[in-house]
Amino acid sequence: MSLEAKRTLIYAILKFLRDELKQENITADFKESLEVASQCLESSYEIAVDDEICKNNFDSGLDLLGLAEKSVIKKELPSDLKEKADKHKTDGNELMKQEKFKEALEQYNKAIEIDKSNAVYYCNRAAAYSKLSDFTNSIEDCKNALKIDPSYGKAWGRLGLALLSNNQYDEAYEAYNKAIQLEPNNEGYKQNLKIVEEKLRSSSFNPGGMPDMANLGNMMSMFNNPQFMNMATQLMSDPHMQNVMSNLVGSMFSGGAAAAGTGAGSEAGAAPGSAPVEGGFENILSSAQQWAQQMNQMNPDLIRQMRERMNLGNNPGSSSNDQNQESNN
Repeated sequence: MSLEAKRTLIYAILKFLRDELKQENITADFKESLEVASQCLESSYEIAVDDEICKNNFDSGLDLLGLAEKSVIKKELPSDLKEKADKHKTDGNELMKQEKFKEALEQYNKAIEIDKSNAVYYCNRAAAYSKLSDFTNSIEDCKNALKIDPSYGKAWGRLGLALLSNNQYDEAYEAYNKAIQLEPNNEGYKQNLKIVEEKLRSSSFNPGGMPDMANLGNMMSMFNNPQFMNMATQLMSDPHMQNVMSNLVGSMFSGGAAAAGTGAGSEAGAAPGSAPVEGGFENILSSAQQWAQQMNQMNPDLIRQMRERMNLGNNPGSSSNDQNQESNN
């Protein structure tokens, strides 16, 4: 290909980029990317779309977008399959309203098996994954939806929620900003962005990974929950769990000696108040894990709610952008 032919092609690309920049619904980041691309092409090929000499020599009237439209491979689903996929999505939405998240996930899986090109199906499945606290898969599905439709504001919002729930605050900040650019009137996104900003401020003052004292009240509120206290009372009446708690308390207050023993296996000459031996920490962790597993078996839904409350403070999962998601899809 001659240099003249290449510059003719580049001129057509620059015209396309200029027209894209005139669109009103593009985000600031996308606009900046288009501008950078235009500048790089102009610099590399020494051509300017607004230059009269360049226009006279390289404007062939080539319509790249028109050519692309004619070349697009239309992958239209047969109407019966499209209706079947939509039925699975609708059923999934109804199950989400009933808080049957696993069953909803199965319906969205079936919809995606039929139609892998529908961004809404991936976005809805992401919501189901979030409700099941599977934030890794929720993040992946949000990104899948955005590969299909980068201007899908709801997918950006749900991506922000999943990232926030997964403690990925920098990425959540970016996702919520993009969601707000696309849906500037969505108050749920704005509220969650404030939570992200607070998390970022807290982490900047807490680089050592110390516990976030701002959420201590959320943890303490568990003890005001009748279901939680009733479950704890039942557990403490179990002889096995009484033994578990006895080991846990003994390990914590005796520096591991109560759990590890005071015979020949203990460290000779250990000073009072010295750090607990490794076995003590292991016993503490083992006892705590048994306690948590037993509670989770008794009431998994309550434990999930408590975990969300402790992790997120002002839980963004209950904000307007994540509720009634079926009505928006």
